[in-house]
Amino acid sequence: MRTVYLVRHGMVDFPGGKRRCIGRTDLPLNYVGRKQAEDLREYFRSRLIEAVFTSPLERTLETARILAGDRLLVQESEGLMELYMGEWENVPMADLDKTLEQEPVKGERRTEAKSRMERAVTRILKETDGDVAVVAHAGINCCFLAGITGSPLETSRALFQPYGGISRIAVRELENELGIRVLARSN
Repeated sequence: MRTVYLVRHGMVDFPGGKRRCIGRTDLPLNYVGRKQAEDLREYFRSRLIEAVFTSPLERTLETARILAGDRLLVQESEGLMELYMGEWENVPMADLDKTLEQEPVKGERRTEAKSRMERAVTRILKETDGDVAVVAHAGINCCFLAGITGSPLETSRALFQPYGGISRIAVRELENELGIRVLARSN
């Protein structure tokens, strides 16, 4: 049995202090986000993980590098990148009139994102032997978690993914496939 620690990046520094639908908008961590990443480093200090994989966006890279410290290798994976939010990209949340099920017209579909993340995690598991940390984003993490828990993909945004949060996922290798289930979720 192996474990994938699915991590959401730390809190970001929103321009003008307004919370936005950032998708692939590349923003840095703020002070709180860097502290969350340091807390993650402490959490992982006592766990035997082989490597840290991350989305190439600045907020995830920064979180992964702080989490890894001098101890672990950090590897980027395009498959872990956040959903592209189309016309919602970088729009203040207060200005968006959307439902939980709605998707941006010109954005990436959740079905596409879920498949992309599944391929990335499967590749990571095939390239490693031990436990790994995967640092990504709320949207893509929730799509992936909906897929492995059987939750409706249409309402995946309702799944809880706090900044700096961790979902611990048990992986059991089966014949020609991976059996994945969520063991525990922690914040």
